[in-house]
Amino acid sequence: MKKKLIFSAALVLSLGLAGCGTDSSKENKPKEETKTTATSDKTTEKKDVTLYDSTTGDVVENDFAGTYTITNLYAAPSEKYKSADVEFTIDGMKTAKLVARDPEMIETEAETNVLILSITGENLSDDTVSFHPNTAKMTTDTKRQIEANVMISPFESEFIGKVIQKGEVIFDLGKEGLEGVKELKFVFDPTSKDARKIGEEVTVVVPVNKK
Repeated sequence: MKKKLIFSAALVLSLGLAGCGTDSSKENKPKEETKTTATSDKTTEKKDVTLYDSTTGDVVENDFAGTYTITNLYAAPSEKYKSADVEFTIDGMKTAKLVARDPEMIETEAETNVLILSITGENLSDDTVSFHPNTAKMTTDTKRQIEANVMISPFESEFIGKVIQKGEVIFDLGKEGLEGVKELKFVFDPTSKDARKIGEEVTVVVPVNKK
């Protein structure tokens, strides 16, 4: 009788200890999973960058054009320019390597160098006028002439009254890039109204100086 009681007590004690061990391991598991999730969230954070605010080394994805990797920033002119009632500034000037999403569609090579001008235009009148900086032409002191690539130059050219429009004007530099270039000249078409020119052509000369 004593042996049976001793055996029963030992069995109850061992089952109790086993139960405690199982509960302890369950309590620790959720803590480990929480830590892993927190670490994972930190590593997936991304910064959205546009062509306007991008800087050297930034990668900008464009659903239509492709992928831009900014290579250099250049000093932009500080002057304001005017054609009829439209006043505009060149806010930024930079180069980038473009990997085209569809080269045939945007009329470039699969990989090319581009020059990007960030431009702000303002209509000072109450009239509806048109100003097209994305049709500008550029010449270099190395005797090259390049037209802006309208396909990849997003700029709203219609100004309905006193509004401000911002956008980019992009030139395809090809493999040469700006190698050996010391000066750029941009020629902007005049402002128009009802399909008639009402302003003058604007020429802007910019020295090529890296920031």
